[in-house]
Amino acid sequence: MDLATDIESAEGVEKIKTLASKKFAVYDEDKDGQLNYREFRNAYKAMEGKPDLTHEEVFRAFLSFDIDEDGYISLKEFQDMITASIKYYDKQNKEIRNGNSKNY
Repeated sequence: MDLATDIESAEGVEKIKTLASKKFAVYDEDKDGQLNYREFRNAYKAMEGKPDLTHEEVFRAFLSFDIDEDGYISLKEFQDMITASIKYYDKQNKEIRNGNSKNY
């Protein structure tokens, strides 16, 4: 399966969640099943490929991921946000390729 062409299928979403789970496990340093802010900061900077992101940029992302506002990022929250992000960028890329670019 090509994830880029099958992102909307149930199989594509499951593949994204599996990849997100693997990343989550790497960054969950204390293996408690959730990411605290420090663990999230390390994960986010690595995934974005931008080690110089400011505290404010990372904190805004943390608040976006922390849907239940408990101060931690659960595996489900992480999977859901990664899935949504990939779908968003996939849609944006398709629109740009088709000449229907919007101001994102």
